[in-house]
Amino acid sequence: MAAAAYQSEGVAPASTGPCGMTWCELDALQDAVCGSGYSRVESRDDDAHRLDINGMEYSSGDKRFIDDYLRTFSNQLDSSSKTGLWNKSGGIGPPVGSPATTSKSESAKGSSPSASQGVDKLRYQYFMDSVDFNAKQHGAQSVPVADLYVEMGVECTGPNADAKSKELALLLFEEAFSIYQAKSGDSHEQTVDCRIHLGRTYQCLERYDEALDCFCMAVYMREALQGEHHPSVSDIWVLIASVHHAKNKLELALKASAKALTGYRNAYGDKHHTVIGVLKTIAQIHIEMGNDDKAVDIQKYVRLHSPRDR
Repeated sequence: MAAAAYQSEGVAPASTGPCGMTWCELDALQDAVCGSGYSRVESRDDDAHRLDINGMEYSSGDKRFIDDYLRTFSNQLDSSSKTGLWNKSGGIGPPVGSPATTSKSESAKGSSPSASQGVDKLRYQYFMDSVDFNAKQHGAQSVPVADLYVEMGVECTGPNADAKSKELALLLFEEAFSIYQAKSGDSHEQTVDCRIHLGRTYQCLERYDEALDCFCMAVYMREALQGEHHPSVSDIWVLIASVHHAKNKLELALKASAKALTGYRNAYGDKHHTVIGVLKTIAQIHIEMGNDDKAVDIQKYVRLHSPRDR
């Protein structure tokens, strides 16, 4: 009944592809969703990536990128502090509770906004000092420096981040990506992860085509590293589906979701929360496409196999 409908709507047994298609057909589907593979997103090895900031052009690895843009950003912390971006426990900066943060945080309790801004600037300065220290120890184009850029970029894309913080994160991820790519190559896990960070940030900024480029290249790379049915590959297909959904390309969102579903089912079985989550997405897409009967069948399966509320 519901299980039969489940298999007919993009969730065939793991020995076949989603929607009952053969794996040869799935290769064509992948190209339809992402374009023709590597031709869609070319490597940046051929041409040094360049940044244009406030009329100044920088090549990847140019130390002025740090000195000019990041230090300029420090002068704008008064506005960004309202987002709560720099006040999370952990993250960039000295450990919470250390003398450097305790004296500031205690003086900030119940006091004026300028007191809390001292913590913001302390965290920022700690990041800058860490970058400078690692650049001197390992080189400005070293992996430890790239790791710092990624760490700060992740913090800059927190749930309360404003547009300016996301733009800064984008620049940090771009710089980290160029370092990972030069040091480790396109297919290294750190490079792939950073490409995904870039895609997420583009998506947050509603730059969907650029996000899709990043995710599609990442999914090809990760398939080469882990195999096409690895759950980490499915994670990227979920991101690809979300971009297509945001662009109202529902057919492509459905196909990408089916790819994600196959990998999750292969790894975890039919009742895992990742499988249930993708099925809910597929049902919603069918509703938006006007396929109410299909959505109802999938929703029945979801209700049947979802954990019972306690």
